Amino acid sequence: MINSTGNRLTMEIRRQSNLAQQIARTQIEVSTGRRILSASDDPVAAARVATIRQAQSDDSVWKANLSLGGSLSAQADSVLQTMSERLARAQELIVSGANQSLSPADRVTVGRELRGIADEIDSLAATRSSLGDPLFASGPATAIRFGESTVFAPVPARADVFETGGSAISALVRAAATSVDSGNAAQIGASLAA
Repeated sequence: MINSTGNRLTMEIRRQSNLAQQIARTQIEVSTGRRILSASDDPVAAARVATIRQAQSDDSVWKANLSLGGSLSAQADSVLQTMSERLARAQELIVSGANQSLSPADRVTVGRELRGIADEIDSLAATRSSLGDPLFASGPATAIRFGESTVFAPVPARADVFETGGSAISALVRAAATSVDSGNAAQIGASLAA
């Protein structure tokens, strides 16, 4: 009889201990908002949670990459707009330099402005991105991942923008400046064709 009572007390103590552990676990689940506290609680659900966390992490990185790509693209667009304006001005100057009625002093002034435009083009080619890297890569264009299978270069490579036919556009503008300085109509015409 005494042995039986001792066993019942031991079982009741064990039951109370288990209930205390369950209550403590439930309190942790409620306070943290997490049903799975360790992977052994529910291995399938834990694996699914890990997959979801990875997907959320990837999504946040891709969102940041989209933002970066948009920023780089906007910066490149601004540089390209400036370059377009400078090239239009260079063309105007070359056309005016073809006018045979210009005095030698006027030709030197036009040539000086053309050289200034060439320097500006070189400066635009060396523009740095918000990250401190060259905006226009000297090799292949810098590609950014925007999704699991989506990779895109938001900014073209330097050669695609600042070179034509393997020659730097700034060098062509400087050659045009030299042609205008000399007053050689054939060279000026060739500069217009380039």
